[in-house]
Amino acid sequence: MSSVISSPDSATCDYPAEFARQLARFRERSGFSVRELAERANCSHSQIVRATGPKVPTWKVAKAFLAACGFDKAALDGWQIAWQVARDAERELSRDEYSTAGREWFWSTAKNSWSEGMKAASSANPVLVLLRDVETPEGLGNAIRTLASRAGHTTVRAIADASGVAKSTMQRWLRGERPPTEPKLRDAVVMLGATPEEREEFLDALRRLNETPCAEPHPDSQLPCVQHPRHRGWHTTSSGLRWLDDGPSFEMLMRDYRANKGDKPVQ
Repeated sequence: MSSVISSPDSATCDYPAEFARQLARFRERSGFSVRELAERANCSHSQIVRATGPKVPTWKVAKAFLAACGFDKAALDGWQIAWQVARDAERELSRDEYSTAGREWFWSTAKNSWSEGMKAASSANPVLVLLRDVETPEGLGNAIRTLASRAGHTTVRAIADASGVAKSTMQRWLRGERPPTEPKLRDAVVMLGATPEEREEFLDALRRLNETPCAEPHPDSQLPCVQHPRHRGWHTTSSGLRWLDDGPSFEMLMRDYRANKGDKPVQ
């Protein structure tokens, strides 16, 4: 899960309300209904509803809520910092009297801690990062493995069992030897806990792999590029030759490099 996360109005320092707004925002972005999120988080329907209300939820509920929305451990560590600020602010806002010095110290510390937490909480979802860069069947397999590891499935057997796919088939998927069909991929990633946003990215990645290859000819051999038509970076042939549209081939650069006895080639 990746997004810019805002900060509350510094004049009011209403961190509890901002924390609730962020939970509601990411619940909506996840694509899950309250009931679906409750099932994924192993929480009651009322706990999920109250989490986005005026009272800061327990960390146990907030963590389950956010994990069900697709946040990984690194982001959850940041969210825990933000949650602690919201919880402490809730207590401070309920106090009738305390010193001006104490008030200033608390809100200054809270502001810094909130910023630190939100920075970590905004860390990119590694599954989505991988999926948006998929250009080969191996890349798709790596994204499946990363999704599975988030749910604690790290071996081929565990991934196969959790996804409902035969072990031999899953092994070929992970190695990039045999891309899945769209229906089987959809069913598998749902079983592995993909959010609706992640499901769409998995299917988009598979569709890119199934498109007609780029076929741009290599400048020397004229062999066609076998990558998908919207790939970025180097063109690549089936034999591994690489080149860019706006420059010489990788092989030509290396020949120049060797001819100049170690001088770095100009790219």
